[in-house]
Amino acid sequence: MKNFKYTSFGKEYYFDRDFNSRDNLRLWLKNQDETVAADYCKKILEDRKDKKDILNSPTQIELRSLMMPSIQVYNKYFDNYYDLCEKIGLIPRYENVNSYDFSWKALYPSSSLTTDI
Repeated sequence: MKNFKYTSFGKEYYFDRDFNSRDNLRLWLKNQDETVAADYCKKILEDRKDKKDILNSPTQIELRSLMMPSIQVYNKYFDNYYDLCEKIGLIPRYENVNSYDFSWKALYPSSSLTTDI
């Protein structure tokens, strides 16, 4: 059997986490006043920017892996996640991200299938 070396994340990792699961984060946000929840969401985004010296706004996948609120949650409290990112000094990773039309008809204009139920 080979030697196995265990490396700990360290106390910074432990103390940087406010919640132990995404469900706990979601439930906490749901039970808070909207201004408290919005301030918390903005604060953790600003903290991430300052601690890691990031320039671009985190993508949805990054937010999920970092146990941060999703883009939809940010849109709920701030109307537009990417506008919030620009206000705190983060550059959107993709241009015109809000102008894309991801609807079925826009993606497949010649399709005879309908999305009506």
